[in-house]
Amino acid sequence: MPVALNSSQINLTAASISLSRSLARKLADKGHRLGGYSSLYLAKTPQIIRISIEKFDGCEQNYLLDILEKEFPGFVSLELEKSPTPTISIFNYQTTATSQKIQKWLRVLFFEYGLASEDDFMIIGKADNLRLLARNKTAFLSDCF
Repeated sequence: MPVALNSSQINLTAASISLSRSLARKLADKGHRLGGYSSLYLAKTPQIIRISIEKFDGCEQNYLLDILEKEFPGFVSLELEKSPTPTISIFNYQTTATSQKIQKWLRVLFFEYGLASEDDFMIIGKADNLRLLARNKTAFLSDCF
């Protein structure tokens, strides 16, 4: 993620988190386990957070779910509760991470993909119930895979 030297604090934070996630993923692929810092953000026992993904198409939903499963610390399981329309799906996301950290990581994730303001997306919710809502349909992914 290229970042100019005079970038804002938000840009630098997003770039550093993205770089850290990428490094952690590469180390994990080689069999290295990271410990220490991640325990600071973990709940004592797994909890279920109900996550509603709204106004993202199926490809974008799948991409978000893949990142929630593979890249967010504390992931335990993910189960579809219901999908009443093609652009609304509700999931039960079990994690040992706190809801606050999940929201923070989601904001950074959206920022990485150019959804940088509340004109583009909103995260609404409380500890056990989050709504991810695309507002103005900015291109989120260039290719669906």
